[in-house]
Amino acid sequence: MSAFGVVTTPPLNPLSEAPLIMKPVKFGRRPFLGRLADVSLGGARIVGPAGLHVGEEVELRIMGAKPPIPSTLGRALVVRTDPSGDVGVRFVRTNAVARIASSKLYAAVEQAWAKTSEEAHSPLCCVGGHVLEPPLPHMKGRI
Repeated sequence: MSAFGVVTTPPLNPLSEAPLIMKPVKFGRRPFLGRLADVSLGGARIVGPAGLHVGEEVELRIMGAKPPIPSTLGRALVVRTDPSGDVGVRFVRTNAVARIASSKLYAAVEQAWAKTSEEAHSPLCCVGGHVLEPPLPHMKGRI
């Protein structure tokens, strides 16, 4: 919530139920499974695939993607990894598939955000930057 009392309800993530397969381009490596947590035109944050290394090139696919979300995202370069399985990738923009698919994916997520409702409460309930809330109900003692 912002200081002005405006609450933006996040949209249902069109990717939240779609697993993402990350297949290393290097021959002999097994594919990794993860979930797309955030996306931009330049890259994405993926949660789940532990074991990837910075500098590794991967091919991304979204399992069960339905239009307008593309199923093949093309190639990406791993730019950040965390032992817990949090990975940052940068789309390889020289790869035509990645360039077109990342734009379509970003447009689909942006369209979902555009449908988001924004709700605001009365400024009278905000005094000195604090939201005044009613007191919690108290429990009656046992009889």
